[in-house]
Amino acid sequence: MTLDIFVVYFCAGLALAAAFFLLVEARAPLSASLGLVVLGLAVAGVMQAVAADYLALAEWILALGSALVFFVASLMVSGRGSEAFGTPEPLRVVAKLLGAVAVAVLVVLLFWTLPSPPPIPAVPPSAPAPAALGLALFGSGMTPLFLLGLLLLVAIIGSVVLGKRRLD
Repeated sequence: MTLDIFVVYFCAGLALAAAFFLLVEARAPLSASLGLVVLGLAVAGVMQAVAADYLALAEWILALGSALVFFVASLMVSGRGSEAFGTPEPLRVVAKLLGAVAVAVLVVLLFWTLPSPPPIPAVPPSAPAPAALGLALFGSGMTPLFLLGLLLLVAIIGSVVLGKRRLD
């Protein structure tokens, strides 16, 4: 098994574990935000391992940004600034430590699989126009980027609506 295949399986397993955590355990805004970060970084890891570098970078940015926006919006709507911490159960402490180790391994594997940058070519005599540069960067990836932005907007509106219902 090569390192890339191991990274794909590890990140996919971590994404499933983060989704299960969000489904079962995340009841407070902080827990849900951290679960979303881990889920987004795991998905970015899968994309990085299959050489979809642009999508992996976009997922990194969207995962961290959406979790932060979700956290701030949920705190503003719910008015709860902290979680109620009780006596920790030993199994939960072990599970959370294993989760922290898994996230650390994920970050190390993501940086391990990053390709080395190619050598910088010499500048051609006529540099491309800004429009050509924009098309080269966002030509085929603009539609998924807009769809991800729309999905983030819908998630923010949904969290505000659900938070308002709970207060009323």
